Amino acid sequence: MLFFASCQFYANLGLNYSTVRSMKGSIILKSSTSNDQQFMLCQLLRLVSPVGDWAAPLLHSYIGPSSIDERFIIDHCLAMLSILCAPVRAREDFLERIIKNENDDNSWAIISDTLDEDEVSVVTIGEDDLISFLNQFPIESLLAKAIQHFVVAKKSDPVAQTISLIAFELVLLKTFNDGLRTYGRPQYRQFCKRIGHAMRQSIKYLSGFIKSVRPSLSEKDWLVIEREFDRVVLHAVYYIIGKKSLGLWQFLVDFPYNLLSEKCKLRCQLLLRQNSMTINDLYEIPLQNVIRLIQSVENCCLLEKLSERFALMKTKEDNTYMISVLAAVVSSSEIGIDSFINEIFQVCFLDEVTRNEFYKVGSEAIGILLDRKPDLIQKILLLIDRNLDRLDQHAVEVLSTSPLSKCRLSEDDIGTICGKWLINRNPDHPGSRIARRILSSLNWGTLATGELWLNASIHSICAETIVKGHLAQCKNTNSLIAKSINKVAKLASKLPDYEQQFNFFCWDILFRLKLSPESIEIPPVNDLMSYFLYILRHTLYSANTFLTKGLSRWIDLVTAGCYSAAGIILIRFIVNCPSAVDTVLQNPSFVQNLDRILHCDEPSYAMHLFSFSGDGFPGPSLRLLGFAIMHHLSEDFTEKQLVAWVKLMCYKKILEWNNDKSILYLLGVITEIVFATNEGYFNLLIELLKNFYTSSIQEWKNTSKGVLSWLSGGQNPPSLIETGSFLVSPWATYLLLRVEQKCFETFYDALYASLRKYQNYTLEQAVKVLLQKAAIKSHFPLSLCQLHFYRWLEFCVTRPVEQHLVFPLACQQLINHIFRHNYPGASECFGDRYTAYGDSLIKILISSVLPDAENKSDLKSAIFYKAICQWLSNAKLYDINFCAYKEIVLGDLFLEATSSDLDSSAWLQYINMGNMRKIIDDGKKAYQLTCHIGSAVSNALLTKRDDNIFEIVSQSYICNSALRPPVEPSYLSMPNDIPSHLSNNFDNNAYILSLYSPLLNKINEAAREFISTKDELELLDDLYLNKYSLLYSEYTLEIPVVLRCSNTFTNKCSHPVNITATVVSNKLDTAVQAKMDVNRQQRSNKLAAVVSKLLEPTANYCARLESIVMTLNCMFKTLAPAVGSRIERSGCTLFFYTASNISSLEMLFPASLSTYSFALSKLGEAYIANRPSEQNDLMNLALDKSHLAHLLVTHFTPQCVPSSELLELYCALNHAVRIPSSSSTALALLSQLDIQNTSDRLPPDQFSRLMPVAFETLVSLDGSPSPLLDLCAKHFIHSLFYHFPDNFIDGFKIVLGACNTGKVPTAIFESIISNLSAFTIDPPETKTDFILSASTATSLNSLLSSQFMKSRRELSTRLFSFWSVYLPNLMVLAEFSLSVSTFSSFSSEQSVSQMESDLRKAFENCTLIFGPLIEPFDSGLPPWNPADADGANNVLKHFISFLNRLHLAYDAFLPPGSENLETLLWQYYALRIATLKQGGLHVHKLMEAHLLRMSWNLFWPNLSDLLLMNNLLKEGAVECATFITQIIVRIPWIPLTNNQVKCKFN
Repeated sequence: MLFFASCQFYANLGLNYSTVRSMKGSIILKSSTSNDQQFMLCQLLRLVSPVGDWAAPLLHSYIGPSSIDERFIIDHCLAMLSILCAPVRAREDFLERIIKNENDDNSWAIISDTLDEDEVSVVTIGEDDLISFLNQFPIESLLAKAIQHFVVAKKSDPVAQTISLIAFELVLLKTFNDGLRTYGRPQYRQFCKRIGHAMRQSIKYLSGFIKSVRPSLSEKDWLVIEREFDRVVLHAVYYIIGKKSLGLWQFLVDFPYNLLSEKCKLRCQLLLRQNSMTINDLYEIPLQNVIRLIQSVENCCLLEKLSERFALMKTKEDNTYMISVLAAVVSSSEIGIDSFINEIFQVCFLDEVTRNEFYKVGSEAIGILLDRKPDLIQKILLLIDRNLDRLDQHAVEVLSTSPLSKCRLSEDDIGTICGKWLINRNPDHPGSRIARRILSSLNWGTLATGELWLNASIHSICAETIVKGHLAQCKNTNSLIAKSINKVAKLASKLPDYEQQFNFFCWDILFRLKLSPESIEIPPVNDLMSYFLYILRHTLYSANTFLTKGLSRWIDLVTAGCYSAAGIILIRFIVNCPSAVDTVLQNPSFVQNLDRILHCDEPSYAMHLFSFSGDGFPGPSLRLLGFAIMHHLSEDFTEKQLVAWVKLMCYKKILEWNNDKSILYLLGVITEIVFATNEGYFNLLIELLKNFYTSSIQEWKNTSKGVLSWLSGGQNPPSLIETGSFLVSPWATYLLLRVEQKCFETFYDALYASLRKYQNYTLEQAVKVLLQKAAIKSHFPLSLCQLHFYRWLEFCVTRPVEQHLVFPLACQQLINHIFRHNYPGASECFGDRYTAYGDSLIKILISSVLPDAENKSDLKSAIFYKAICQWLSNAKLYDINFCAYKEIVLGDLFLEATSSDLDSSAWLQYINMGNMRKIIDDGKKAYQLTCHIGSAVSNALLTKRDDNIFEIVSQSYICNSALRPPVEPSYLSMPNDIPSHLSNNFDNNAYILSLYSPLLNKINEAAREFISTKDELELLDDLYLNKYSLLYSEYTLEIPVVLRCSNTFTNKCSHPVNITATVVSNKLDTAVQAKMDVNRQQRSNKLAAVVSKLLEPTANYCARLESIVMTLNCMFKTLAPAVGSRIERSGCTLFFYTASNISSLEMLFPASLSTYSFALSKLGEAYIANRPSEQNDLMNLALDKSHLAHLLVTHFTPQCVPSSELLELYCALNHAVRIPSSSSTALALLSQLDIQNTSDRLPPDQFSRLMPVAFETLVSLDGSPSPLLDLCAKHFIHSLFYHFPDNFIDGFKIVLGACNTGKVPTAIFESIISNLSAFTIDPPETKTDFILSASTATSLNSLLSSQFMKSRRELSTRLFSFWSVYLPNLMVLAEFSLSVSTFSSFSSEQSVSQMESDLRKAFENCTLIFGPLIEPFDSGLPPWNPADADGANNVLKHFISFLNRLHLAYDAFLPPGSENLETLLWQYYALRIATLKQGGLHVHKLMEAHLLRMSWNLFWPNLSDLLLMNNLLKEGAVECATFITQIIVRIPWIPLTNNQVKCKFN
């Protein structure tokens, strides 16, 4: 109970619960007894699920290979399984307190697939927990331990051993049955299946043991054992079938029924078929009555019995498994098989109601029967034949899962039944399909003894049947005979799919048949299959017979597209008559069709009618030929066969086929198989191809341009293989390069002599000299790119050849050529001149190819490739006097390479021969399975190895899946734990600091020492780099040089000249080198010293400091609030102490950086954040400790500060943000202010105090976009609109007052316009957050007017230049506020006089705002300069826009002649605007353009207006004349005159 109590305690504390459980569990399990384990399991079963993840490892079975007391282990496991399978007692009482808190209304009702409703409650134990507990007691290991115990205890008495093991099995089965009864509900379905699986495994292992002791038992003893084993199986069957809807019947299928007595098998059948029957009832029934009862049951329909037995079941799973179980029992019995087959056919395939549900399990049942009794195939075929029409499509499913390869059919079965289905039924008919399945699944191979599995007569009858079926069903295919290749392609595309499938089937079977020669020659019918059989039986035993009788029909097969069939014939002909190859190759027709076969997979050929489908190279037909060559050259290799296959590949001239991909592929196959299995014949292969190549070159020479071209050396013989074809088949490339260098031995001897004679010549020069004499010394001069070493070098750098098995051999050849010493007549090494010519390829080989090969190889090969890199990079190795072989990698191998000739044995140790043999075996197996050759098929399909009980015992411990108990980790270097009395002194700051400060000081000391050592190391590095320039010193050297002349015809010079050349060389300064070595040694010593001194101690200090912080936080969270306040003071003390004692130097040390970040994060989160009293100190600390800002700022929460202190805090941060040294930290702190939360906590008058502060910071910036600008703008806008409109006018006044400075960001005005929706002057359709009232708009108008007047006085003509960036937004606000103040009280129902008064007032308000911007000032100065035309244009646009709104509102309701807007505008223009007389051209033109947009046709001037016009025309500015003229022409004079006349008469 201590364990469970401690777990609960630490869980309440919130500690790492899984860690505590693991540690406690490992301690307890070191001394736990069986009783302790049983008690623990009882307690675990009472805990609230889920607990399996952590509780399962606490349960221990004590099973192990080295366990001594097996009896104790068996008793312990049985006891634990009994507890697990029994009902959990007192679980409700144990969980009483939890159950009281469980709300019944919140419980979930789960309805399973079986419609059983279960209540999910904490009282219900979880199924996953039960499964995890059961997994801790693996049945396999328990049975193995029981077998060991009883074998040892009973010594040599096998009967006593077996009886004891059977008794143990009965106890185990009874225990499992208790578990099935206890948890036999759908919610524990998977757990019950685990129990069923355990029951099956235990019986399986018991039967394995009985099989092993059966030979040592007498007949009498065996009857006793058999009877007891019968009882075991009967009990297991009875236990399982009594549990419904749990899916347990599946485990009955694999029971060992073959060991049961015939009586027991009958009783099992009866038990499976009857509804209610116990074991005692079964044994009380005499055997004769059992047989009679089974027969009576059989007389009833099996479907009725299934329905009767499973009427109450809600799942069909056990229904289907019952049929499989019955099949398993009946298949091992000798009674009732025929009747059972009839039942299966009736229920699963014939009955139209049930067969759709049971045809799959019926097929499985037939498969079980045929697996154990293959002779039943004839009866089943008869049943299918009799009921073929009733079976319909289900006929195909009858044998779909049957092991037909075990069956032997008779001649009548194939010739009569299957032949009838193939010939008389369409290929789509089920009969034809099932016949094809049967024939395709049969074993047409041989036994291990070499005898045919099926008699030769059956093979012959099957062949005749196939021909007849093909003749009947494939008439379109046979029509391709004797057609041209173009017609074949056209006709093939029209063949129906079913005919092609049937054709594939026929060829597949014919390839497998083993047909012997026939003495009586019967001419073939006009059928492709008949041609194939005729050739196989009569023409493949001599070249003459084949050419006279078989060649024409073989050509018909090729022409018709039967490439695979033609290839099989070719293969068998070569195998039978290898010496006839020379004869047939002289026949042009044979050669032509051979070429078609080899290239049939290429797109240029006709459609592959009857070949295997596939894409890419090599194609399916070519692969079949390659697999056949692999098989025949490895299984029955002869020299004649090898010669025959090589000659067959050389059917073309060698200079024609050496670039033929198909031939290169097959030649590579031959090379690989010879190299892997008969390496002694590899030289024979080289000699064969050498002869072909030599003769071909001679022929090429004779047909060249003439003798003069050879004398001039203008032509080189063609290579045996082109570089572009290297990767077609790397094995073929390896062979052909070996042949190529062999053919030019005469040339190479001359080359070696030339290189030896002219020591100072490069390779190019030596070859050039040689070519001049080539006509005399050699028949075949080679170019530089054709030299042997260069060809091998090209091959080695051709990617990805490094991944191929032949790559080590290619490297061997390259190394042999480059480093070879033993040349004829002398010992030389020409490798330096070779590598100088192939330098670029050598660099590729060393830099990329060999490293890639090294990375992808095993250790031995990787060392080999690394050695080659070293050899090729070391110039000393080209010296023949080099003897320090022990100083290089694989020096012995290098020595072998230098002393061996080119035909030395291959370095096989670096070739993965196992992988090579696997490739060959896979190819052979593919061909053998295609043609059913040998016993491979028989062994794969027929051999079934019985499990050996002793092997099971030995493997059971390895397969043990039980979780091991947790292990307590131990670290010897870890310091002692924190004192346990820390919890008693948590409120003692001095005590906590006494523990904390020494650790912090130690870490700081380590950091300073680390930084100091780092500086010293950097200084040493600088000194080391400075000495590099002094490492080598220059000196002058004079070298004697002899200058000789030469020409094409002679190399002798009659007047050589001796001169002296001055060269500059470098000399190593050994003194500097010694100093540099000392420098490196000092650096290594210092680095090792600081690591040994700091690594482990610093890790301990950091861990202890972090542990103190974690312990303090844990206590603060778990203890009472009164105590927590004292801990809080301690936490604050640690936080500020840590931050105050950390300098920027300590933050450069990774260990201290990580520890301090952790400590400040945890302490700040717990004791600083959201605590008002600590915010001011934290702010000052962060501003002072900028190097810790990123760690301190996250805990700054100014929104929690009282309102009285918030303004002071805010002002301090705004002041600090303007100081460059603290700007970034202050910005980070200021960003922590949640402005929304702050505004919600403060009244508007107090919150408004933040607005001037934020604006002051805003205008102090340079205006460029920055995070600070965005933050200040956000704060200001929020305060401006907070409790709108209380602070709006005052805040806007501050903004306008600063516009003269030009430092106000335009984004402020844009935000104001956006919040007011001022761009949409008309009332918005949706309600906005901020609505401008008429009174606020009036105040805003007054504010704008006064500010514009003030700015005009202060700035004079510079107003527009200073305000140009603000005027577009201000004009929008001006028009918006004027509209709101004017139209909020407008009414069209007022009197004319009142409307005139309102219009006059609105016009005056408009001129008060726009007047300072558009009126002349200071005795006739223009309101703007010509350069300010854009700004003025924008002002006038909004001015006229507002006037138009007035016009639309008032002019429509004022009668003609009244004082309308146009009258007021004319008077304003004449009295205010037109007074500008000097320098106002640009003003008048822009004014005229905008004012003329008004509706002057509504202007009815009176006498005073006309007088103003007259005065302006006489005395005003000349520019006014055009505007006045435009007005005059727009005035409606006729209505005006009529109105005046009417008024006069009135």
